[in-house]
Amino acid sequence: MSRAFDSFFGDPLGLSQQLLVGVVVVTLVFSGPLVPGLSFGGAGPPATIGDGNASVSSVAIDLDAVEITPGRFGTDVEYLRIPDARLSIDDVEGEPRIVYRLVVPELQLDHAETRLLASPGDVTVRPSDVAFLSGELSAAHYNGTLRVRVQSLSTDRTVFNESIRIEVRR
Repeated sequence: MSRAFDSFFGDPLGLSQQLLVGVVVVTLVFSGPLVPGLSFGGAGPPATIGDGNASVSSVAIDLDAVEITPGRFGTDVEYLRIPDARLSIDDVEGEPRIVYRLVVPELQLDHAETRLLASPGDVTVRPSDVAFLSGELSAAHYNGTLRVRVQSLSTDRTVFNESIRIEVRR
């Protein structure tokens, strides 16, 4: 009985690998450009920046929350914590994006996060923290600038621009 099974199905491990490859290929074919209109992801913002503009009615950033704090769990790093930017977008035309940027010249830091816009509403831009090796920062504070801009191929407009003092918490 064992020989009949082996001759018909071959190596059971090889068969499972072939089935796995078949499932992956079928999934890629049906979710790729060969089958228009079928997507496993939802509709999102445009994939790239284009021409356009957006009307921003408000920008909220907790400026006091920009600080440098020690890492956790014995890590030998310090983190520059950058708070979220919350924007109210009244109108969107075309394919603009929001650029949220922190510049700290003393640290040679220019850190930006972008968010493509597809429709009006509330938008939150969440920048990642920036890590510094312990001992790399010698000052008790640093000066920087937070900017939020609406940008497209035809527009580049600053909607928020604040100078800040960044405290180093040790």
